[in-house]
Amino acid sequence: MSVKTKVLSTKVLYLQVCFNGLKNIPPKDFPSIDEMTKTIEDILPEIDKYIPKEYKDLMENIQKLRNDFSLEKITSEEATKLSNEYDALLRKYDITNQDNQTMIEFSKEAFNTFFQQFERWGKNWFNRLEDYMRFRKDMNKTNSEPIKE
Repeated sequence: MSVKTKVLSTKVLYLQVCFNGLKNIPPKDFPSIDEMTKTIEDILPEIDKYIPKEYKDLMENIQKLRNDFSLEKITSEEATKLSNEYDALLRKYDITNQDNQTMIEFSKEAFNTFFQQFERWGKNWFNRLEDYMRFRKDMNKTNSEPIKE
């Protein structure tokens, strides 16, 4: 039996936004355990394959900075200095990679779940209206296309 799939063509930066947004949804906000399971087992791992190591490393450093500051391992001045450096690196990364496109293949069920999650929470994930609307267009296009076998 063949697996039915949907292929989403979009910018890598949009996948990064969705990955970070979806990863940070509190468990209480998910409507079911099944959706949590599909997110953890199917959606996030698939998106993760398309996120460059450079970006993951930068986000890991930013999270470490937040943790260190919360635990008072660094001063406010050190945190501000590092935060400014990371912000500059993130802006440079975004500008350098803003046009990188990719195609990501989901099972039909995983895409449908991801589509519903985007409809539910996507407005909270994107900072810019233009990016939100472009990704929404990509999602709607994929949603309306026939299933691939």
